[in-house]
Amino acid sequence: MPVLRVGVAPDSLLNPECFVNDTLLCDPGVELTLIHMIAKLLNVTVDIVHSEYHKKGRLHSLHHLLETDVIDMTGNSFIPSQSRTKSVDVSLPLLQHKQAYLIRRPAASDVFMNFNPLASFSKTVWLFLFLVFSVMPLVVGLLHYAGFGQSIARSVMAAVGDVERACFMYYRPPRRIIWFCGLLFMAAVKLAYSTYIWAALMYPYPTKLPFRNIKELAQQLRHHRYRFAEYHGAVMFTDFSCTDDPAANSSLVFNFETPPTPHMWLSKLLEHDDLVFVADRVKLLQYMQGFPDHDKLLLIVDDQVELKYRCFFWQKNFSLGNAINQAIIFMEDFKENLRYRFTNGGREAFTWEKTLADSQERRSAVSLNIIKGPLISLCVMLGISLATLTFEMLVWFYKSHRS
Repeated sequence: MPVLRVGVAPDSLLNPECFVNDTLLCDPGVELTLIHMIAKLLNVTVDIVHSEYHKKGRLHSLHHLLETDVIDMTGNSFIPSQSRTKSVDVSLPLLQHKQAYLIRRPAASDVFMNFNPLASFSKTVWLFLFLVFSVMPLVVGLLHYAGFGQSIARSVMAAVGDVERACFMYYRPPRRIIWFCGLLFMAAVKLAYSTYIWAALMYPYPTKLPFRNIKELAQQLRHHRYRFAEYHGAVMFTDFSCTDDPAANSSLVFNFETPPTPHMWLSKLLEHDDLVFVADRVKLLQYMQGFPDHDKLLLIVDDQVELKYRCFFWQKNFSLGNAINQAIIFMEDFKENLRYRFTNGGREAFTWEKTLADSQERRSAVSLNIIKGPLISLCVMLGISLATLTFEMLVWFYKSHRS
């Protein structure tokens, strides 16, 4: 059986130790899983060759193994470019991802920084409400005492009843100015607490993106507001913004050595608010998945840069190159056939426009579960109001019949 020598450079997303004797003991990662499937299709044996980490990166060490005929192909996938493929060939595209940027989450604005979720439970608020609800019966009681000549006890009892009817809008409310004041006060309280609840639902605060694409990032780099976190080696200038004076921006990119593990350089992103890491979206999401402080980071997906394709690299005139490409095509056709069969029932072809329209329609629909809680509260309030109204009507009919 032919042997396929696959070189694997250190990568936190790949676990070559799971690949033992052409069997998978655990999840080896996306690239090695594809190689395992290709080996099964081509009926070849896979021999994993571990590559040492090189200062210039994973690709340099694997290039050296390819040039010295130690391996046949790489187990890591890379983005092909003219400088990378001078001495090697590439496979058909395997993975495609949108370009993304990872930065430390910007600080909140003053409006949201001053928002306190526990503001309604402070002592000042409770004292203010107690003062308002104490002054209202006192004022109404003075009106009863001075205007109707009632005793102090009867004036206080009548004032409490008036305030209660004004707040809860019972049957036959008093026709006095205090009733309108009470309604205005209750409306103000409801408005204030509705605004508070809205702000609480919006907490944590919305973050304004410092940039949305590579052009806006270039402007930030030009003004030295950000620097690349994964940049190694000598500092070189590239005129991203196409300015008239590129010499004035000669220090656009700062040299910053990245730690070897993802968790360490994610920690560096938290320490420096001017660092930005550029990679594909899926890889950054995988890095953030195991990071404990991922909520302090902000992932920005580029809305202009097209999809990035990643490929395997192998030797020039590799004998199994065409066979591996055919296996990749076969797996893609198999996936499309499954998608055609199970997504549309085999009746019509799978189209991106249809899927996009369906997803937009689902997003625009509002589920009843969203307003389930407010509907229950409204029904309970209506029930209490109807019960109170019924009780007041019965008392009124009873008194009217007795009189």
